[in-house]
Amino acid sequence: MQITQRDIALLQWTNGFGFVSVLQIAKWMGVDFSTAARRVRLLIEAGLIRRTTVDILSANPIVVTPDGALVAGDSLPPLKGIRTGDFRHDSLLVDMARGLTARFPRSLFEPVRRLRHSGALAKAKHLPDGYLHFRGHRYTIELELTVKSRQRLSAIMAEHTTDIGAKEIWYLTDSAMVAAAITRAAVGLDHVKIVRFAKNTATEP
Repeated sequence: MQITQRDIALLQWTNGFGFVSVLQIAKWMGVDFSTAARRVRLLIEAGLIRRTTVDILSANPIVVTPDGALVAGDSLPPLKGIRTGDFRHDSLLVDMARGLTARFPRSLFEPVRRLRHSGALAKAKHLPDGYLHFRGHRYTIELELTVKSRQRLSAIMAEHTTDIGAKEIWYLTDSAMVAAAITRAAVGLDHVKIVRFAKNTATEP
């Protein structure tokens, strides 16, 4: 098959998050599901991506192969495995990132896998779920789905606050309880914002 620039971009995007679903690929490409599925099948046959399994779940997400990363010129090693406990969070992060970049045209979302690989935050105790780059500013993004203790949240916020390059910290959540916990921990921190999204936001692999 002939590898297009869009295929290269797709490989880099997929590898940045680690895994994605065919539906997420369709939305990223701006095409219907069947069109995306055909392209996915061709890329699988070419050995550039593969389906993987997640224990207990019926999902078979798409991950980039070493050959796919090589063709894409991506130094980030492909994901080797998916932890069941992280699956919903990491899958939702793909959707949240797409929503943010759609809401803020010409923005760029830098997922945590790329942040970790770059080594720029090597000394950080806690890595954010990603950065949103928009109009010369950088926003720290946290996708929060479960309630953390106030002490833990305060420690994370304090560490993020020391990042003078970040304009604001955005906590994305679908839970009223999580939002309340973040609100309590963020008292006096005007740069911490809470973004609520619908609880039924989800994708099928």
